[in-house]
Amino acid sequence: IGNGGNQQIYHKLGSVPGMLWVRNYGSSDAWRVYHSHLNQGNNPQNYYLQLNSNNNPNGRVDDSGAWNDTAPTASRFTVGSSNNVNQNGDPSYWHAWAADVTGLCKTGIYTGNGGSSAHTIDLGFQPRFLLVKNADRAGVNWIIYDTLRGWTGTNDKFICLNQDLAEGTTTIGPPTSTGFTVNSTNNSVNASGETYIYYAHA
Repeated sequence: IGNGGNQQIYHKLGSVPGMLWVRNYGSSDAWRVYHSHLNQGNNPQNYYLQLNSNNNPNGRVDDSGAWNDTAPTASRFTVGSSNNVNQNGDPSYWHAWAADVTGLCKTGIYTGNGGSSAHTIDLGFQPRFLLVKNADRAGVNWIIYDTLRGWTGTNDKFICLNQDLAEGTTTIGPPTSTGFTVNSTNNSVNASGETYIYYAHA
């Protein structure tokens, strides 16, 4: 239940979350997302991304109201004073976490190169699911690729997690036996010099 100040929320994940989603589903407040690689991994708990809109200003937002500038641990995370995560008296909060598991799933970061050359992201496993978000630029979608719908490196099928849009087709690059390749010129996945956070699952 929200208290309007800040509080610790306990979880049973058993390891430190690499990504955290919180939603006040009792209101129209936007989803808040924590990712351990925001701001190049420097004090990522000071920042959030917004999940359900592509109009989040400047990508990541520096705001203690989300996580009270407190890093999550293997047993708990902290929410700040924002109504999006901790409105006083509101019990309608849903949250989900994802932690890195060797050979199974991984949160991470890469820097786009504009498609000047292909670069491979090492995961230690072959992914079947990939969620990518430009953490620097405003107005860029959360993009999902998966091998069931078609992710081969040519005419890859994608959906936008944050918008009610039909499936589209673009190219990011193929998955590999140990990760995935990025060779696109699309700003959503590979703008030169810009930072991308991801979550990949085998």
